[in-house]
Amino acid sequence: MAKEAMTGFITEFRYFHQMMPVRPLSASAQALWHYLFYRANASFWQFPLYLQLNEMAGALRLSRSSVQRAREELVQQGYLIYEQEPGSRSVKYYLISNVRPHMLMTPEEMLAGTKSYQSFAAAEPQVRKEDPHVCDESCESAVSGN
Repeated sequence: MAKEAMTGFITEFRYFHQMMPVRPLSASAQALWHYLFYRANASFWQFPLYLQLNEMAGALRLSRSSVQRAREELVQQGYLIYEQEPGSRSVKYYLISNVRPHMLMTPEEMLAGTKSYQSFAAAEPQVRKEDPHVCDESCESAVSGN
C-alpha cells in the first residue's frame, strides 16, 4: 500500500503541474495549493484540514486578502473545497484530485477513485460540476509530460 500511496502522491503532484495550461493559476494560488498539499501530507491525508487564515498568510508570506483571493481562485478552478464554520476561526479544507478531477484527494481515493466530492458538497455553490478536460493515463500530454 505504501508504494501505491506514494505513487498517488507523486502522480497528484505531477498532474497539478500538467493542468496549469488547462486550468491556470496565479503564483499565489499555486503557492497556496502547494502549502495545502504539504499540510495534507504532514497530517497523513486526514481530511478535513483545519487551518486558520493567519497561519497560511504567515507561512506563505502573503497578506490575508491575498490568501483569500488565492483560495477563491483554487475553488473556481476546481482544485479545492472549503467550509467556514460560523463562529470559528478555523476553516475546513479539502483538496480535489487532479488525477480524478471530481474526487476528493485522500489515500484510498487516490488508489480507488471512490469518493466523489459532488455528493459531499452538493449544496456548495462554488464547486465546479464539470471540467472540460479530464487528463488521465490515456491523455498524451499526461503520459509524455508535455
